[in-house]
Amino acid sequence: VCFENRPGRDCVLFTPCGHSFCKECVGAFFKEKLRSQKVSPLTCLAENCESSAQQSVIIELLGQKEFDRYEEILLKKAIERMDDMVTCPRISCQKPSIRSRT
Repeated sequence: VCFENRPGRDCVLFTPCGHSFCKECVGAFFKEKLRSQKVSPLTCLAENCESSAQQSVIIELLGQKEFDRYEEILLKKAIERMDDMVTCPRISCQKPSIRSRT
């Protein structure tokens, strides 16, 4: 994080915490989290702060295509935590399904 003084239009304000960081640093941080698939969810850069980034901010910084990928990763991680959910093994499907208990 650069910690430079920047005009407000060049910064991201997280709510409700009120922390502010430059868009360039937040974007780089989010892109690295996405690359490493550690995205559950994208939060403020301040130490020990858990304020989630707003959807509009994530889309602005990552772009729609990467935001869609972000949501896919979140869904996949949520499904992995559910004991009764699996992903369809067919390559053409890959949708979540409830595991049958037979």
